[in-house]
Amino acid sequence: MSKHSRDQMIFGATLVNRFPRSLWYSTFVLVVFLIVMNGINLPNIIAAKAGYTGSIPMFTLDVLPGYSPAYLAEVLGAYGEQGRRAYATSLMTLDMLFPISYGIFFALFVRRVYKNLTLAVGLVNMMIAMPLLSMVLDWIENSTFVYLISLYPIQPVEVAHFVSAITTIKISLYILTIISLVFGLVFMNFPAFTIQI
Repeated sequence: MSKHSRDQMIFGATLVNRFPRSLWYSTFVLVVFLIVMNGINLPNIIAAKAGYTGSIPMFTLDVLPGYSPAYLAEVLGAYGEQGRRAYATSLMTLDMLFPISYGIFFALFVRRVYKNLTLAVGLVNMMIAMPLLSMVLDWIENSTFVYLISLYPIQPVEVAHFVSAITTIKISLYILTIISLVFGLVFMNFPAFTIQI
């Protein structure tokens, strides 16, 4: 199989061929912008402006590898009305953009790293799909948090378990994406380590 025909079988070929550089540049700029916004803790600044004075940072739940329904209710309770309102606003604005940026960026990065390696196309496509699936799960997680905030103080246990599972899978896919990139970069730079799959 030629490199060109293999490249066409790898997920995203049409998009990459149509927007070869602009897609990379725009995604990179968006990732940098959102990293800076997270670096200055924009969600916490928004929450403080809305009157939140608590000590638990916004997006505490988003980065935990799972949590109990009791802890979820504790965090939402600690936010108070102003904090919950600010959290819901951040979830439906900033945190809808962030998954797009990291999902597309990491999918493009994985594609770039693996397109010339000897791994099976199906495996490469699975690795490209991981950050995109993580992006979708992040949106589901956000929507579920907003739903739970709208119900507060009622917190259905089944919904809490569901969103905890979504967060765990999302973080796991993100970690697997990083691991696949590390291996891919090693294989690119040390071809002797490349295995045939």
